[in-house]
Amino acid sequence: LVAYLITGALVSFLDIGDPQDLHVLAEIGASLLLFSLGLELDINTIRNNLKRTVIGATLQIGLTIIVGMLVLMALGEAWQSALALGCCLTLASTLMVLRALDEQGLRNRQEGQTVISLLLSQDISIGPLLLLLSLVLPHNEHAKPPLTIAIGLLAVLLATTFICRVIASRLLAKLQAAQLPELEVAFAVTLALGAAWLTESLG
Repeated sequence: LVAYLITGALVSFLDIGDPQDLHVLAEIGASLLLFSLGLELDINTIRNNLKRTVIGATLQIGLTIIVGMLVLMALGEAWQSALALGCCLTLASTLMVLRALDEQGLRNRQEGQTVISLLLSQDISIGPLLLLLSLVLPHNEHAKPPLTIAIGLLAVLLATTFICRVIASRLLAKLQAAQLPELEVAFAVTLALGAAWLTESLG
């Protein structure tokens, strides 16, 4: 993972012609990375620890943002930029932490599951944090109004829930009945990339 990060940083200095091409590759890479993360998660265990996860994630994210803001404002940063940087401090590399848990044999223990639940909460909080930052940070004249972004996020969430529960679940059941695991994975990847494309196309 460290090698991937270093490679990505080095590629950004290369002359690749159209920078948009690199942006598209980065988007696809991020989507596949999150998909691979989803394969690692035990949703049932997270659901059983939901109360603890919500309380712990709220405290961790909230306190990290507050402490980060206070330190950065003491160093002379404006509160808006201090808030943005504080939000960045709340996030950790889920895949790297998963590997560390595996190395210590903690993945399937109670404390390991708690850490995984908190990491997933951090990933989910990215959307609301971005919406919060769109409200407080200065933006250019071509940017969409925050209300439009909020409505768009809600519409995508509802559409995704409908597609997953009504359409995708039925198709997946048929694929499982056919006992073709490769086709199941291909279908799941297509669904994940389709959701990413829908979100991107709606801005």
